[in-house]
Amino acid sequence: MDELNGKMIACQILIAGLIAHVANEQRDPLRFLTDFRDEIRAVVNGICPASTTISSATGRKYNLPSA
Repeated sequence: MDELNGKMIACQILIAGLIAHVANEQRDPLRFLTDFRDEIRAVVNGICPASTTISSATGRKYNLPSA
């Protein structure tokens, strides 16, 4: 179990580093991180009525399937 926890922590660090690297490459890193956070929240909270469409701060539209 400790090995699994260690691998999960290592994966979280790797993903955080990747996100930070990509954000650093953007013209407006704070805007990128805010948009990224909003899109992740939309996916996590994706339990919505059938054929719900959401828009992110970047103007992208997502059709969420029914729960």
